[in-house]
Amino acid sequence: MLPLILLAELAEDVWRREGFAWDLEVLRFMHDRQGPVLDVPMVALSIVGGAAGLVVVVTGLVVALGRRGRRADAVFLVIAVGGAAVIEFVAKLAFARPRPDLWDSGWHAVGYSFPSGHAMSSTALAVALASLAWGTRWRWWAVGGGALFALGVGVSRVYLGVHYPSDVLAGWCAGLAWVSGLVLVRAMRKDSITLPSGDLGTSE
Repeated sequence: MLPLILLAELAEDVWRREGFAWDLEVLRFMHDRQGPVLDVPMVALSIVGGAAGLVVVVTGLVVALGRRGRRADAVFLVIAVGGAAVIEFVAKLAFARPRPDLWDSGWHAVGYSFPSGHAMSSTALAVALASLAWGTRWRWWAVGGGALFALGVGVSRVYLGVHYPSDVLAGWCAGLAWVSGLVLVRAMRKDSITLPSGDLGTSE
């Protein structure tokens, strides 16, 4: 519920076109730190966290899960990341927020700004992988690595000047809320039907 509450607060102000003063402050802060050292990793993160990059990553993971006989997990992963992309697309059309135009970083993005699709999809992937790894010895690696990946992708979008920080924050919240909901539904479906062992009852 917490990410949904924060998402609603952000969405309300964006819908009213009120904006956030801290958006511009953070953008200027990131712009002042641009340079060759950070340019390479930020561009790389933005590419990997984009649509093409995530398609490659998710496809590889789905194939790996399929070969292990984990078809339900593969479907879950596709729904988690694919569903996030669909939600983000619809939300951008609904809010129609223009992208920031403070400087030309040489990295151009098309479409509307709110919420950040990169942030939402990378968060969806991170949360989905953490869920699949939960209960194994790799869970904390999945949680930590996924969190750093989603954080880095989101920061890269602000660094490149193609998203407001509030876009990225909304994307993180939306991705977390979406996949958390899927995890809960999946758990409820597994526990909803419990058949008693032995005979179901007979009459003599």
